[in-house]
Amino acid sequence: MPIRQVRPEDHAEIDKLLTAAFGGTEEVALVAALRSDGAVQAELVEEDSAGAIAGHAMTSRMAGPEGWVALAPVATLPGFERRGIASGLIRALLGEARDSGARAAVVLGDPEFYGRFGFSVEAAARMSSPYPIAYTGVRILNGGPFTEAEAIAELRYAPAFAAV
Repeated sequence: MPIRQVRPEDHAEIDKLLTAAFGGTEEVALVAALRSDGAVQAELVEEDSAGAIAGHAMTSRMAGPEGWVALAPVATLPGFERRGIASGLIRALLGEARDSGARAAVVLGDPEFYGRFGFSVEAAARMSSPYPIAYTGVRILNGGPFTEAEAIAELRYAPAFAAV
């Protein structure tokens, strides 16, 4: 199943996917706000064999630390779970973020799942966040180990995250 960049004509289908995957419209509002604010770093979909969108994921530029991105949301259409769709999208987005020069990526979610992609909750343990730090993973994309200032960074997401 091909992974590709999102096109404007995909937005309505993505909204339906997000609503079905998350059981509500909060992520739909988040994605719309991130797009409207110009905070999207990259946005990808994966299509099924018939060309329908089966998965969606995005990264957005964080307000701080500078040069960091947030991975959210990541969603797979119900009925298409456990087929590697989310994994493929995550790997592709991390590659795009790295290639764009992003220093690090942050994700909020299951530490075991996101740990498979190099995200570490231990590396985030001394950071501050508006979200539960026990479920916050960070991954270096470019450069060497975190500096001391980065290790104790305040994670500041794009304003759209606070609005939803």
